[in-house]
Amino acid sequence: MDQSPFPGPFPWAASYRDEAVARIDATAGPGQIAAEMVALGLISRATAEEYLGNGPGETVPARLVRDLFEAEGVLVEFDPKSYTVPPAYGDLANRFATVAGTSCENLELSDDFELSFVHNGQRHEFTPDDQGKYFDLLTVDEIAGALSPPGPRRFVPLGEEAYVLVDPRALDQLVKTFAIEA
Repeated sequence: MDQSPFPGPFPWAASYRDEAVARIDATAGPGQIAAEMVALGLISRATAEEYLGNGPGETVPARLVRDLFEAEGVLVEFDPKSYTVPPAYGDLANRFATVAGTSCENLELSDDFELSFVHNGQRHEFTPDDQGKYFDLLTVDEIAGALSPPGPRRFVPLGEEAYVLVDPRALDQLVKTFAIEA
């Protein structure tokens, strides 16, 4: 049973983790945070050294964590308002697949908002709620789950506009290590 202090795999649960990441102790320097991320296996030493070697960088801890995930190539960010009808679920699925190092085959998105693709020989079908130009975040969460690789790493939501491919227990440990007590 997952003993995570952050509830389930649903987007509304992501806000709890995102708020906790935002509360990472501001007294912790970028070097400390990057070193802990390396120790927890969230990013590589090479990513940390390259990011920190490029100058002062981001000093707000929550943004630093996102920047390091982006530099590592494990962050999928998207705008919940897609500006197209239906939203670009297919493009988003391809972005998740790329970060996971895999692909979606036979990807189809109908005008009725229905998305389907084949991943690892299994067909996945999704029928998002019609929310106009906005992504149905429950469906985005389901797509992320379907494209998460086997093993401890999976797509974990960070707020309503990003997912990171990590071991959620390691991310929870990062938050626990640096979070300010409420």
